[in-house]
Amino acid sequence: MGHLDADCACIIELLDSDGDGICDGEEVEGCMNPEALNYDPEATDEGFCEIPGCKESTACNFDPQATLDDGSCIWPGEPCIIETSCEYEAYLNENCECTFVGLDPDSNGNGICDFDEVLGCTDPEACNFNPEAAVNDGSCDYESCADCPEDIDGDGIVAINDLLTLLSNFGCTGNGCAGDIDGDGSTTVNDILALLSSFGGNC
Repeated sequence: MGHLDADCACIIELLDSDGDGICDGEEVEGCMNPEALNYDPEATDEGFCEIPGCKESTACNFDPQATLDDGSCIWPGEPCIIETSCEYEAYLNENCECTFVGLDPDSNGNGICDFDEVLGCTDPEACNFNPEAAVNDGSCDYESCADCPEDIDGDGIVAINDLLTLLSNFGCTGNGCAGDIDGDGSTTVNDILALLSSFGGNC
């Protein structure tokens, strides 16, 4: 439509009531949200968008953007899964937190179920390192595979420090005894004699 100015010239007025640069007669009403089920890429004026989700405000997974209730609401007391803890079934508490009822089956929090834990030596530097072990059971042995087991402190020479270490562990039995030079599982006189026979030598 238009009107005449003071010089009787016709001035055309384009109606764009919302100021979006598109004439009212060319506007297309529709959903302009790309995440909606009924998204219309041709739409220029916002219309109703179909966004599925939980519309119940007291539900644990309430979605304020949802316009269509899809039946997905979950509530406190319902079962849930804690993926980082053995995928054991747990329950949503009053704060909608997934919580175990009873003992956590991953008591040390390392992401491995207690019943799947492999015990062994976890130190790659040890002679009996077990790459499958998840929990160190104190069995690491650093002597049985050493080129120079008499060099207890690993400084490249059999010296007084090695002897003192051996003596401080004299009588030790079981895996991982420092000074168990002969690898028999205990620190005894035989280990002292072995060390003294190499005393002062380089490794």
